Amino acid sequence: MPEGSHPRVFINYRRDDAAGDAGRLFDALSSRFGKGSVFMDVDAITAGADFAEVINQAVGACEVLVTVIGKSWLSLANADGGRRLDDPRDLVRLEIQSALKQKIRVVPALVQGAQMPRADQLPKSLAKLAGRNAFEISHGRWQHDVELLIATLEKPTQETPAAPNNLPRQLTSFIGRSEDVNEVKRILLTSGLVTLTGTGGCGKTRLALEVAAGVLDDYRDGVWFVEFAPVTDPGLVPYEVASTIGVQEQRRQDLTETLIARLRHQRTLIVFDNCEHLVAACATLAGALLSACSELRILATSREPLRISGEVSHRVPSLEQSEAVQLFVDRARLARSDFALHETNSSAVEKVCRRLDGIPLALELAAARVRMMSPGEILDHLQDRFQLLTLGGRTSPSRHQTLQAAVDWSYRLLSHPEQILFNRLSVFAGGFTLYAAEAVCAVDGLAGDRIVDLLTALVDKSLVAVSEDRSGRSRYVLLETLREFAREQLEMSGAREARMCHANYFLGLTMQTEPMLTGPERATIVQQLEDDHDNLRTALRWLVDAHENEMALNLAGVLVQFWLMHGHMTEGRQWLAGRIEGSTAAPAVRAKALLGQGRLALKQSDHIVAASSAKDSLAIFRELNDPAGIAHGLNMLGAIFHEQEDPAAALPYFEQSLAVAREADDRYAIARALNNLGTMNFDLGDYVAARMYFLEALALKRDFSAQSQIAHTTSNLAEVLLEQADHEGARSRYQESLKIFRELGDQVMIAFCLEGFSALAADRGEPKRALRLAGAADAQRTMVGSIIHPAARTRLESHLAPARESLGPDASAAAFKEGSEMELDQAVAEALAVDVS
Repeated sequence: MPEGSHPRVFINYRRDDAAGDAGRLFDALSSRFGKGSVFMDVDAITAGADFAEVINQAVGACEVLVTVIGKSWLSLANADGGRRLDDPRDLVRLEIQSALKQKIRVVPALVQGAQMPRADQLPKSLAKLAGRNAFEISHGRWQHDVELLIATLEKPTQETPAAPNNLPRQLTSFIGRSEDVNEVKRILLTSGLVTLTGTGGCGKTRLALEVAAGVLDDYRDGVWFVEFAPVTDPGLVPYEVASTIGVQEQRRQDLTETLIARLRHQRTLIVFDNCEHLVAACATLAGALLSACSELRILATSREPLRISGEVSHRVPSLEQSEAVQLFVDRARLARSDFALHETNSSAVEKVCRRLDGIPLALELAAARVRMMSPGEILDHLQDRFQLLTLGGRTSPSRHQTLQAAVDWSYRLLSHPEQILFNRLSVFAGGFTLYAAEAVCAVDGLAGDRIVDLLTALVDKSLVAVSEDRSGRSRYVLLETLREFAREQLEMSGAREARMCHANYFLGLTMQTEPMLTGPERATIVQQLEDDHDNLRTALRWLVDAHENEMALNLAGVLVQFWLMHGHMTEGRQWLAGRIEGSTAAPAVRAKALLGQGRLALKQSDHIVAASSAKDSLAIFRELNDPAGIAHGLNMLGAIFHEQEDPAAALPYFEQSLAVAREADDRYAIARALNNLGTMNFDLGDYVAARMYFLEALALKRDFSAQSQIAHTTSNLAEVLLEQADHEGARSRYQESLKIFRELGDQVMIAFCLEGFSALAADRGEPKRALRLAGAADAQRTMVGSIIHPAARTRLESHLAPARESLGPDASAAAFKEGSEMELDQAVAEALAVDVS
């Protein structure tokens, strides 16, 4: 909008509807925006005109619709006594409906003490209006409220960016179920939990994704899809949700509480997909989140309801016959582009759809065969398979039998090598890469050079789905129903060899990538391991169940660095608990596992377990004469004393660790020890020594390009420079580290840098900015459940005390609150604006 111009405003108020403030508001807005820009429906519509058409044109010519809502707005009656809003031809209803449909900005203005209606008080076409923020026009504050409304209307409408989401892109069209989509959207307006129930393969997940994609604009803080199908342990349900939405586990805080802290004030939709095998755990988590987070919505898919208070269950039926035929034809055209419905095949297609009960998965499997069979031949084969699976007194539900028939029929049409590969692929959980399939499945008569062709055939036949991961690599997955079927086939032919190949592959992968977790490839490797986390869990579980204890301990020990970096501390400790003591594994494996157990315990401030594990691992490393292990064990003992705020006790351990690391020329261990010695000397007040240690550590870390480690040491150095009153140097170092932490998404260290800038601003005579940045840092820590170290808090407060005294208690509190309400980008910009010239 050009500077100085005004928006074109449509006001849907009629003088015969209300009086008093409503009429005054219309006059005030007409005067402000001009009669030519304001439409009044009764005067604008001539006798005999098509009301809907005229209103669409009038509303469409405007940028804003102001809908005036009085106390009696919902109950206004027509001449026959019926509620006016229930009449599809009512002018006000048509106006709002037109604006909502055309995505025109709608501003409800509440007068005469009116309140916003609930969605269930409005006609379905107006239900979205219930979620709008309204302006209250109070008679007592008339001038002030009207000026606020006018100022808001004059702001150019900003294009709202798409809400953050991880919804997978759907490569095929969504057919039918329009009423189900609209109904689920309507229920979500007023219900915290909606569960889509139905038989396997009926399309619950696809319906959930369609609904989620259609309501992105309604959830400003994100729409997240959490897939539980690969998860077998109920205890991992909160971890799967946290991993998906980017919440890391925090020390001394239950993960559910951490999730609540993130979601409490966010308008977010989370899809819980495939809950049936984890129904109790999903119900517990959903109940806890919804009880504490008023704007959170959960859309679940499950074969049974979660059965918690406030849940609305929506059963997903089979497709209607016409929709089933449409789906079959659409998917058949993907298999054969020239496929068409005509007189000679229409009857067979209709019978196939009817025999498959309109179950989408069964229809898609059948349609995929059009490449090689006519619909009549498909019908003949299908009839044989139904006969096979419905005889013999089975007690399963008929639709489950129908789905099994479709899967079994499709499986038996595969060649023998395709069947072998399909069965072996069932050992993967949560997907796999082509390289993983070649490594795991190319054994016992299945040549490695055949895997790519066989896998392509399975993709073509809709038995394996393919997508792209974040790095652009193809990733494959079996639908869970198909994976279960394939797993049963594998068990009948002997699954141990395939499972051992799977475990060996992922043990080799983690051992190969562990050193890279501290190098420049860190982000890529962490994401790769996160993509395969379900496979890693599956391999660990099988190794434990198969009593392959040494391999299990080895895999868990190698995974510790990943668990630490991605916030899976509790899960890691659970895998290691009770499996080290008394183990007959090789000493090096036990030592590494003990060290890992101690590191995980230390992250959760369990100092007793951390110290015991560190001492036991150190003893084994000394027996093995392993310098790297010795340096690591000594370093951890020093870290434990540092955690307990005893730098004097920690210092000798770090000095010993440095000496061992230098003797072994272990550059990473040297850099780690130098950084920790810098921290200890800083805590003891020896800033000269601290600065020397940090500079030497930083030079080493820059050599092996460990961005996260570079940023940590740089921020530590900035702290020293700040205490030495080198404000320009401190600002430069904080700026460098903040940039890296933003790129890595390290929320805790972002808060640390904001605290540094807060102290810097206070020292440079900017008290208000200092308190705003302190408030922003505090809000950031609260969001992720992080607690500032007591010594760091003492130092920060020593810088802020003069700023608080300068502003006074009230102004200080106001500035702190203002900062706590900043968006992160705004807080970072505020930090970078600190003047040290």
